[in-house]
Amino acid sequence: MISPTVEDGQKLNTKDLNKITNEFVKELKLDQHQGLGFIHHDQEHKHVHLYVNRIDFNGKAYNDSFIGKYSQIAAEKVAKKLELKTVKQIQEEKLKSLKVERKNIKQIHDKCIKDFSPKNHLEYQTAMKELGVKVKPVINKSGRLQGYRYDPNGINLKGSEVHRSLSINKLNLQLEPTIKIAKQIIKTVSKISHEMGM
Repeated sequence: MISPTVEDGQKLNTKDLNKITNEFVKELKLDQHQGLGFIHHDQEHKHVHLYVNRIDFNGKAYNDSFIGKYSQIAAEKVAKKLELKTVKQIQEEKLKSLKVERKNIKQIHDKCIKDFSPKNHLEYQTAMKELGVKVKPVINKSGRLQGYRYDPNGINLKGSEVHRSLSINKLNLQLEPTIKIAKQIIKTVSKISHEMGM
């Protein structure tokens, strides 16, 4: 799906959307493949559904590994080339408009760590809720905790969008320092014992 912003979409006609689609297909090196696109209006959000055959006109299959990532890169390049808003620009604008809210969430997080001293993720979620911020875990396909989304008053932000110190790795350091220290002590004692032949 090729999806300009709502604002850009309102200015674009069929010819413009065709140009965007052609540039996108070229950027992904799919211009020698059979394809079909449909313009779709979804609540005033104009976008293109694009279907492209993996097999080119010479019978060679397209390597679609990491196609999602390559599509994002292609969309970014096409948007810049055609002077349309990029996803990155939209995200930056969103973060800028939520600067006060992001600062507030960070202050609540700092208060939570200082006043509640949560020792694990469950205690952290509970304490943050008591302070007025819902903390929703993001679980990856492997069933592991990937991070959190912060939701005070209907705002839904990833930890990294609030502040870089709210990435899961940095949170782990804040939430489980005693476990980490204990593991380091065990590792050190084990190393010393090994060196002394015990």
